[in-house]
Parts: sequence; structure tokens; C-alpha cells
Amino acid sequence: MRSPSTSPRTGGTVADRSLFDPAPIEAIRELADKAEADAIVGGYFRNTRQQIERVEAHAAAADLDALARQIHAIIGTSSTFGFRGIERHGRRIEQAIENGDRTRAITLARDLRTAAEASWAQFHRRYGQPGT
Repeated sequence: MRSPSTSPRTGGTVADRSLFDPAPIEAIRELADKAEADAIVGGYFRNTRQQIERVEAHAAAADLDALARQIHAIIGTSSTFGFRGIERHGRRIEQAIENGDRTRAITLARDLRTAAEASWAQFHRRYGQPGT
């Protein structure tokens, strides 16, 4: 019998899913062969890293309009791929912008890479590197 904190579907703990929910990746892996799934997921990582670089540049320039647009994109793609920690961090940035809290928005934006790396670490513990 599984412990109550273990998910019967994925075998991962509830705490694991707080940053990364493997269900969307599992759906991709069911629909595509390994090479295609790795390419799709690898594309997410490449694109999101580039988007984070833009977020950092927008934060450094204190350009909240551009920051809001970029964060919106990151929230959408990260949610689609199951990276809940990134999604939640992005929503906090979005909320700070909507509240007019420039200082908080910029501070949170500067921390986005750290939040992303924590979520990605859970992915990598489960699946290794895309393409391997």
C-alpha cells in the first residue's frame, strides 16, 4: 500500500509536484517517440532560458511593460510543461506589476532563474537531460 503522500499515478510525492508535475511530460512521452519528445522538451528549456535572460534585462532596465509581457509567456509555457514552481513565481511577479509594486516585481524577476532551476532540478532527477 502506498503512503498517503505518494501519487498513485506518477509514484512521485506531493512535495515533488509542488515544483514540477510530471503529468504533462508523461503525456508528451505517450504521444511522441523518445527523440521527438526530447526535442519538444529540449525546445522548452532553450526557449525558457532565453526568456529568462530577457526577464533579467527588463528587470535591470526597470521596464515593467516588457517584463509583464515576457512573464506572461513564461507562465503559459511553464504551466503547459508542468513546471509549477516557475508558474507560481511568475504569477507573483505578475501580481506585483499589477499592484504597481515596482521594487517587488524587479526583485522577484531577478530571482526567477533560481526558481526555474529548482523546478528543473526535479525534472532532471526524474528524466535526466532531454535527449539522453
